[in-house]
Amino acid sequence: MEIFAAIESCGNPGLQARFKKAMSHIERTIELYGCDALAFSFNGGKDSTVLLHLLRAGYAAADSSSHTLLKGQASNGPAVTQEHPIRTIYFENPETFPEIHSFTVDCAQRYHLALETIRLDFLSGLKKVLAERPIKAIFLGTRAGDPNARGQEVFAPSSKGWPAFMRVNPILDWSYHDVWDFLLACQVSYCSLYDVGYTSIGNIHDTIPNPALRIEEDETTPEASGTGQPNGNGLTESVGTDGYRYRPANELRDGRLERSGRFKKKVTSAEGKAGGADVSASERRGEVSTSGQEKGAIMVASVIVVGDELLRGDVSDFRAPLLSKRLRAAGWLLRRVVVVPDDIDAVFAEVQQHARDSDLVLVSGGVGPALCDVTLDGVAKAFDVRLTSDAELLAELQRIHGTDNTPTFLKLAEVPEGITELLPTSGDAFPLLKVKNVVVVSGRSPVLEAQLAALEELSRGRRDLLKPLKPFVTRTAEIEATDREAAAAMLRTMRDFPGLQIGYFHTDSHPTDTKDRFTLTIDGKSSAEVSAALQTFSDALDDARRQGSKPSEGAVQR
Repeated sequence: MEIFAAIESCGNPGLQARFKKAMSHIERTIELYGCDALAFSFNGGKDSTVLLHLLRAGYAAADSSSHTLLKGQASNGPAVTQEHPIRTIYFENPETFPEIHSFTVDCAQRYHLALETIRLDFLSGLKKVLAERPIKAIFLGTRAGDPNARGQEVFAPSSKGWPAFMRVNPILDWSYHDVWDFLLACQVSYCSLYDVGYTSIGNIHDTIPNPALRIEEDETTPEASGTGQPNGNGLTESVGTDGYRYRPANELRDGRLERSGRFKKKVTSAEGKAGGADVSASERRGEVSTSGQEKGAIMVASVIVVGDELLRGDVSDFRAPLLSKRLRAAGWLLRRVVVVPDDIDAVFAEVQQHARDSDLVLVSGGVGPALCDVTLDGVAKAFDVRLTSDAELLAELQRIHGTDNTPTFLKLAEVPEGITELLPTSGDAFPLLKVKNVVVVSGRSPVLEAQLAALEELSRGRRDLLKPLKPFVTRTAEIEATDREAAAAMLRTMRDFPGLQIGYFHTDSHPTDTKDRFTLTIDGKSSAEVSAALQTFSDALDDARRQGSKPSEGAVQR
């Protein structure tokens, strides 16, 4: 079966492990309930599409004379169509994107699904389905990051007040990137909306293309949407409905931004009558995103700091704070900072993960001549290449340090083969090593400072480095409140502004204080939205205090 073959040859151990685990859940479900008591809820989205093909693979593996998912080949004749063994239920809604509906119908025809279309809400439709023909379990494409996934396991009984059935979530532990790795590795079709910047699709009134995938006006990329070039879906990429060009969904680096194109309804009476989209004009133009990010790309970085001495506590780390500040000053979102030992496999694991999830990875330390300096060994392993001596780098090192043919010196000139670019620095600083989207820098303060200065200068004329972006706007406030009051205000603010980075931390309180002291921090790229979030927090804090029958105290801004 082609799905098994594609996964076996994909070269992605993480995806192969996820696939194997999901298939075991599917096989166990079939053993427990039997095909006739199962159903599959299909909505045409990316997660549901993954599950469709997992089920195809699962039933191909458990093929019998009466049950198969595939279009079979008779032993002495042409291809014959065989019945799908699982009831496939599609809840059609008038607010569904036409592209989603068309894709769902196309899948039903292409894969010979026994599609039952329900034109009721989910609960009413489910009651109708169960009344007509009982179901013991339903396969769902729920993932852990979904809003409705809280508290669910792979096998999760239906909630109170719902008909009794078992929810089966085979891809519950899959990430956003796992989904796209699977779809692309298996070369299966998916809804065309994902090719024009949509990353999480609700309905026509609450979904827009993801602002994190929007292409800047002066940016030209051959693979970008709007170029008219075929993409992995076999379709021609096009401009989004708001007039901007977008990269396809599989190019979203930070999976946490998956739902940045989803927002709350703000329907005016005129819009409601006209049936128009419930977004403001500026949101439709892409000038303001409801996720909290203004026009302009959101670039994500990760920092990996290497050194046994840090993990032992022998020295204090200056590199992570320095790199964090420089990234923030450039308008980049820092996704993660990781400290790892001088160990090839430790470096390999972190570089492999973050090179996939981030636009840029900065790796600092472990690039000297000693045997324990194995950073580049780990980077090479992450990209499945070997280390080899680079003549250009060796010449530069000899210019700086003089001719030296000792093994320890020659080790400094070894780089990942065929994928390393040398980036010049000023003076006698060691050159920057760019390995795809990974930049390896020194762990020594003077050299690191010179390298960062060179990186920032080089980035002015290149888009594959640390290109300057719109800076972050930060607002802080000192507050006095109980933990319960602060938590309630935080919950409301985060709910209303999901795209902003909002947090607070305790500050020193006087022993006689009846309340705790906190510093609230709100980050984003829209000054207006950050200010609105701060006001929302202040209002929510006042409400929490009133509910607790305590005097209101406003936040002191600074």
